[in-house]
Amino acid sequence: MTPKNWAQLTLSESFADFGELIWLEHRYGKDAVGEHWYNGLRTYLANEANWAKPLTPVAPVTPASVFNNVTYQKGGRILYMLRNQLGNKAFYKGLAVYLKTHALKNATVSDLQQAMEKASGQPLQWFFDQWYIGAGHPTLDISYSWNEETKTEQVIVRQTQPGLIFRLPLAIDIYADGAVKRLQEVLSKAVDTLRFKSSKRPDLVNVDADKVLIAQKTDHKDLATYIFQYAHAPLYMDRYEAIDFMIAHQADPAGRQGLLTALSDRFDGLRAKAVHALDMSDPALKEAARPYLLALVQREPNHLTLAAALNVLAKYHNSADMLLFTKALQSVSYTVQAAALKGLASLDARQAMELAKPMEADHRGALTDALFELYVNNGGIAQWPFIYQTYNSAPVPARIRLLPKFTQMICLLEDTRPVLQGIDVLQEMARQYKAQGAGTYILRCLAQIKAAKEKQHDQLALNAVATAVSEIGNGK
Repeated sequence: MTPKNWAQLTLSESFADFGELIWLEHRYGKDAVGEHWYNGLRTYLANEANWAKPLTPVAPVTPASVFNNVTYQKGGRILYMLRNQLGNKAFYKGLAVYLKTHALKNATVSDLQQAMEKASGQPLQWFFDQWYIGAGHPTLDISYSWNEETKTEQVIVRQTQPGLIFRLPLAIDIYADGAVKRLQEVLSKAVDTLRFKSSKRPDLVNVDADKVLIAQKTDHKDLATYIFQYAHAPLYMDRYEAIDFMIAHQADPAGRQGLLTALSDRFDGLRAKAVHALDMSDPALKEAARPYLLALVQREPNHLTLAAALNVLAKYHNSADMLLFTKALQSVSYTVQAAALKGLASLDARQAMELAKPMEADHRGALTDALFELYVNNGGIAQWPFIYQTYNSAPVPARIRLLPKFTQMICLLEDTRPVLQGIDVLQEMARQYKAQGAGTYILRCLAQIKAAKEKQHDQLALNAVATAVSEIGNGK
């Protein structure tokens, strides 16, 4: 089945994105799909130019104009939302009808709509008009109030986006008296006021409890409510939202403890989020976090999360961590090795230099960066062959990333021969990647080298810099 025209590209590419979501859900579970779902939503939202683009444009389009974050990320999440609304049985039955009807043919979004309506028995014109033909997304402002006298919880949801008011079928979970009650509501106004009876003030009212809505939200919950949400609401996004709020309130003892608790979250992505967010400038938090970080390092199976924890532990400059960092050097992960090497360097640069030498035979990515940083900060002419050969053989993205450290090493060396080698490499990069604008960046590097060599009174190096600058300026 092939889309009838470029405007219908969603029929292939949105399903490709949706396929990623359902595979993650099947293979790794709800937290993994929640993380991927939210990363895609953020990608769509991050570019405001996306907001005015419909999923299926009416005006004539070019191929280049429809390969974007709307066709992919937003479109995949629209399908995920449609599946949630119809239920698995009806949704997949609709897909079967759609694919069998249009196998080896061209199809349109209208064909998909008809198949879903046939399978579910629901009219879906409003959904396809809103999400496929229309553009944008709702921007929600959610506020809460409790009336003790009438035992009523009031939730006010305002749609503050310009233009279209969206129709939003939502699951709302009410947590009270140790139980959870689910309600199904449909928002359809600029301001919707929802009222729920409860024997006591709810601990949490969780709007969009399935976390499938494509929207921007301002949710006026307090810290205690978010702490409850973290502990009791089941989904990745429930805990992500709570951790976000606790990060902003980690100076508060309750927020601090909530963030430390998140270091033991069941999902590695959220453990990493909590690690990265720790404010090490806060003495109370720094002291409280150390035992949590040490416990995390002992049991953490995810390499990226482990590396993040090691990087934070390096900030303690505690000699008791020497063994921990040395052990982590044996990891199969370059990223973990890099963090361990940085941690060792913060405690004993001499030992770090000794242990780094064998790593020169096998390094990539973060470990290459860590070796460059270690050698620039603590090495000299003995490390130049590694720096020079590694930089020369690195792919272009790595050379761009390592350029500041490479330049810094050239500045530090007082032996003219390697300095001239380094200048030659920079000049060749400027020539080779002239069309990409490399000359501007290389000239800045040469200016740094010139300043350093003036202080070192290295006239040969200064002559080489002047020649390189002249030739780059002349387009050679």
